[in-house]
Amino acid sequence: MAYFYGRGSGDDKFMAATFVANMIRYKQEGYRPDRDIILLLGKDERSRDMNAVGIQWILKNHRDLIDAEFALKRRWQSGSKNGKALRNDLQTSEKVFANYSFEVKNSGGHSSLPSKDNAIYHLAEGLARLSKYIFRSC
Repeated sequence: MAYFYGRGSGDDKFMAATFVANMIRYKQEGYRPDRDIILLLGKDERSRDMNAVGIQWILKNHRDLIDAEFALKRRWQSGSKNGKALRNDLQTSEKVFANYSFEVKNSGGHSSLPSKDNAIYHLAEGLARLSKYIFRSC
């Protein structure tokens, strides 16, 4: 039995070990699928591949290695009970992130004489309204 300790050990390391073990087992058992199975393990989930050393690098330098008829992506959810794997969910698409910037302008003033009409208050009011907005999935 293997034990993993550290950040991501319940999902990422478990998932990676499970997928690699399955690929080894397929090979050992002589399994011949109707099409190629490509296993790509990356590190982009939280960093968005800002350094372009993950999926961006693969796309730029080795796109031919990952061109596929369709792709399945591991979801963040995996499950175990008493150390025994129960499930490892898959999904067929991924959420996308969105960055927002807020800019507030007014004539300003001096901090020694704050007025009710200042940019910080306008921004705070806008953020308070945003906090009540219910974002919906597409």
